[in-house]
Amino acid sequence: FPLNGPQWSLLWELAANLVYAVIARWLTFRRLIVLTAAGGVLHAILALRLGTGSLGPYAANWWGGAPRVVFGFFAGVMLARLFDAGRLKIPVLPIWVNLALVAAILTAPIPEAGRAPYDLLAVIVVFPLLVASAARAPVGHSRPLLDRLAAISYALYALHIPILLAA
Repeated sequence: FPLNGPQWSLLWELAANLVYAVIARWLTFRRLIVLTAAGGVLHAILALRLGTGSLGPYAANWWGGAPRVVFGFFAGVMLARLFDAGRLKIPVLPIWVNLALVAAILTAPIPEAGRAPYDLLAVIVVFPLLVASAARAPVGHSRPLLDRLAAISYALYALHIPILLAA
């Protein structure tokens, strides 16, 4: 993906959606747990072996995007099912606390030697908890601002690498 790095995840997410469309009827909650755990374990093994959780966007590790997206996609399906069933038992933080925690995690100065373990802890443990909390957080008067941010999020994601490279 030499022209735009984020395209790697869009490709893998389309593949995950296709897989989900094929297996959704077969996917019991127990099987969903196994599939999610398998993606997480494989992603962890690759991240620790390669020294980074940033797998997928580069020619040398494009295939590492598969377990990374399998974990993230199916963890999201699991959270949605728990939410819909009223079984999501995560403390609800104010939405701005969730956003501040994400910003802090993404901007923390982590030494290169600790990058892979840090990435894994964030992606496999902390981010799913924050997503679960944010999914139930009341937004109140922040709704218009959050809706505007949501409206531009895809464009920012798709263009952030070219923008950063141009700066």
